[in-house]
Amino acid sequence: MVVTAENVETISFELLVTYLGPGFKVPVDVELLLEKLGGKVAVGTDTEDNPVSLRVAADGTFTVFVASNTSYRKDRFTIAHEIGHFVLHRQPCDHCSNTTNEFYRYSKGRDRKDMEANAFAGALLMPKPVFTRFWTGSEYADCSVETKLDRGVQLFQAPRGVVNVRHQMLGL
Repeated sequence: MVVTAENVETISFELLVTYLGPGFKVPVDVELLLEKLGGKVAVGTDTEDNPVSLRVAADGTFTVFVASNTSYRKDRFTIAHEIGHFVLHRQPCDHCSNTTNEFYRYSKGRDRKDMEANAFAGALLMPKPVFTRFWTGSEYADCSVETKLDRGVQLFQAPRGVVNVRHQMLGL
C-alpha cells in the first residue's frame, strides 16, 4: 500500500469507528483498540539483544513493547505508533525478520515507515475532525498557541510535541 497523509487520516479514523464505535471518545482508548485488534502491551523489550517495539506472531496476534521508564502519554503514543506499523506495514520490509513466522519491526533511526507510523499515531490519538474542532473552536479562540498546546495535551493525553506536530501537519 502506498501511504499518503490522506489515507493515514482515513484509515486511522475508520479504525476508531469500526473498533471503538462511531461515538468514540477522546482521549482515545488505545489499549482497548489494541486488544480488539488482537494485540497486547508488554513492558520492556522483546529480549535484551532484540530491542523491538512490535512483534506479530504468525497467527496475527501481536505485542507492543513499551519502555519501563516512560510516561503514560509517551506510552500511549508508542502504542498508537506501533498500531500504525501493524496496520500500514505488515508486509516484509528491510527492517523485518520473519525467520520464525513472526514479524519484527525495529529501526535504528527515522525512516519513511517510522514517519508514516508517527503520522498515523497522531491521527489516531487526535482524530482530524475532533482536533480541528478543538483547535479552531470558539472555546479556545482567544488562547495562545502555547495554551492550546497545553490544553491539547490534557484533552488528548498525548505528549506536547506530538500535539504541536499535529496542529502543524493539519495547517491549523
